Amino acid sequence: MILGLLYLALTFAVGWLALSFLGRRMRLVELLALVFPLGFGISAASCFAIVLFLHLPYGLLVWVVAALALVFFARGRLSWEKTVSRLELALIVFALLLAGFNFYRLQLEPTGHSYLASRIAFNDNMLHNAMVSSFAYGDNYPPEEPFLAGFPLHYHFFINFYSGMLLYGGLGFWESFVFPEIFLLASAILGIYAVTNRLAGSRAASLFAVALLLFNGNLAVISALEKSPGAGPYEIGNIISDMYGGAEKYFGSDELLATMTPLRALVGGLPVFIAGLLLVVIGVGLNGKADDRRALALAGMAAGVSPLIHGFCFPCLGIVGGILILLFARDKARALAWFAVPALLLGGIEFLFIFSTGTPKGYPHFNLFYMAEDIPSAVMVWVRNWSPFIFLVLAGIGLANYKQKMYYLAPLALFALVNTVQYQPFEIDNQVIFLWYAASVPLAALFLGRLWENGKAGALVALMLLSASMISGMLVWYYHANTRYEVYSDGEFGFAEWLRGNTPPKSVVLTAIVHTHPASILAGRRMLVGIGSYTDGRGLNELAGRPVNYHEKEAALKRIYSGAPGADADLLGYGVNYVVVSPYELYSDYISINETFFADRARFEKVYDEFIDGREWRVFRAAGVPPAG
Repeated sequence: MILGLLYLALTFAVGWLALSFLGRRMRLVELLALVFPLGFGISAASCFAIVLFLHLPYGLLVWVVAALALVFFARGRLSWEKTVSRLELALIVFALLLAGFNFYRLQLEPTGHSYLASRIAFNDNMLHNAMVSSFAYGDNYPPEEPFLAGFPLHYHFFINFYSGMLLYGGLGFWESFVFPEIFLLASAILGIYAVTNRLAGSRAASLFAVALLLFNGNLAVISALEKSPGAGPYEIGNIISDMYGGAEKYFGSDELLATMTPLRALVGGLPVFIAGLLLVVIGVGLNGKADDRRALALAGMAAGVSPLIHGFCFPCLGIVGGILILLFARDKARALAWFAVPALLLGGIEFLFIFSTGTPKGYPHFNLFYMAEDIPSAVMVWVRNWSPFIFLVLAGIGLANYKQKMYYLAPLALFALVNTVQYQPFEIDNQVIFLWYAASVPLAALFLGRLWENGKAGALVALMLLSASMISGMLVWYYHANTRYEVYSDGEFGFAEWLRGNTPPKSVVLTAIVHTHPASILAGRRMLVGIGSYTDGRGLNELAGRPVNYHEKEAALKRIYSGAPGADADLLGYGVNYVVVSPYELYSDYISINETFFADRARFEKVYDEFIDGREWRVFRAAGVPPAG
C-alpha cells in the first residue's frame, strides 16, 4: 500500500514541480486545476517508459525514488497567492465532493459483497478494468490487447496504466480505479472556472461555466415528454438516455457527469485539455500581459503527453493552442515554437508507439457532415442537440469584446473538425464534440454572467436560460445515478485471486466471449478472444496492413469448447494455457461444452473446481501447451 500511496502523492508533487517552472504566483484554484492533470500525464508517461525497460517492481521503484529525489532538491520553488476567497474555497470543496459522489454512484460502488455500476460504466469500463488488471497482474509490457491475446494494444491507455500502478502498489481495487478519476474531474471543474475567469473577468460567469460544463443538456426533454406525457423524472431521464445515437440524432443529450465521465479515457483527456487551454490563455496574455513562454511550454507538454491519455485531446489541444498563439502572441514564431516543440516531440513518440500496431482501415477520413445527410439536416442536428446552449454562445459572442470574439475562432475550428473528420468507425465515438463544447462554455457563461449582473430581472432570465440548458442533463444524470448493475461479486474476486496465484502472469485463458469475465477483468490474464464490440468499435478487426483474424479466433474458441476436429491444433497454435468452464460458458448460447473432451487427462488437467455463488467453476490446464513465458 505504501508504494501505491507514494505513487499517488508523487503525482501531485511532479505536477507541482512542473508548475514551479513558471516562477509565478498562482491563485489556489488555478494551481489545483493544473497540478493533477499535469502530474498525472507526466507521471504516467515517465513511469511507463521506465517500466518498459525494467521489470515492473523495479521500474515502479526506480520511478518513485527518482521522483522523491526531484521533490527533495526542488522543494520550496512553488508559491501561490495565500489569500483564497471563500467562494473559490467553497468551489474546491464542491468539486471534490461532487466528483467523489459521482464516481461512487456511476463508476464503481462497493456494497460489501459486490460492486455496482451505472449502465454506461457497465458497458464501457470492462475493457478498462481488464487493462488495469493486466498492467498490475499480467506483466503486460509491452502492452497487448487484454481481449485479443498476442495483438499489440491499440488504444490510449495511460489512465489504465496509472491505475495499474496504484493497484500493484497496494491500493484497493476501488481506490486504484476511482481515485484518479475524482482528482481529474475536480481539476476539470476548477479548470473551466479558471479559464472563464481569465477570459471573462467575472466570477458569476465562471460559476455559470461550471454548471454548463457539468450538466449540459438540450431540448431532448421536450421529445421525451411528448413520448411519455406525465412520466416522472426517472422515466424521462431513461427516455432521454435511450435517444443517444438513435434515429432522432440526439448524441449530446447525455451530459458530462452521467455519460462522459464514466467513459474512462475521456475523463483523463478532458481535464488535460482544459489544463492545456488554461496554460495557453495564460501564456498568450489574454489579460494584456506579455507572452509567458514557460506557460506555453507547459501547455505543449500537456499536449505532448495526451495521445496515450485520450487520442482526440492531442489534435484538439494542438489546434486550439496554435490558433490562440497566432491570434494573440506578441512574438508569434517564438511562442509557437515554445508550444509546438514539446507537443510534437512527446506526442510524436507516443503516436509512433500507437501506430506501430497498425491503424484502423480508412480512419480518420474526411466526411463532410457525416452526422446528417445534407447541410440543412446537419444544422438541425446541432440546433436539436445544443439548444439553447448554442444560442447562449452566439449571444456571448455578440456581447464579447474583440479579444473574446477572436478567442472563439479556436473552439469554432474544433467544431469544424467535428463536422468534417470522422475518427472512429462509430460516429458517436467522435468525442471531440465535448472538447469543442468545453472550449465554448466560457462564451456562453459570459452572456449569462452579464445578465446576472444586470439587475434582478436579468438574474432571473439568466437562471431560466441556465435551467433550460441543464434540465435534460440533470434528468439523465438522475436516471443513471439510480440505475445499478452488478459488475463483480466477492466470489468472482476470490476466483480471480486464485487465478493470479496459480497461473503465470502471461497465460492465455480461454473463456466465453463476454465483457465481464473475471479471468480478464479481475485476474489480468489474456483472453484468446474477447467481445467483438470492443475490438470492432476501435477498428481493430480491420487494421490497415495488419490482419487481426478476430473471426478465426472466434471459430477456434468454439472448436475447443466443443472438442471438434482441429481443437488440439488450436490449443497449441494459439498458445491457450487454460480453459475456464463456468456459468459464463455453460449458459452461453454459442458454446457447446464437450465434457468428454475435457475429461481426457492426456489433454487436460483439472486444476480448479469450486462453487461460487452456488454455481460450479472449473479451470483446465492444457497439458500439451508450453507454459506462458
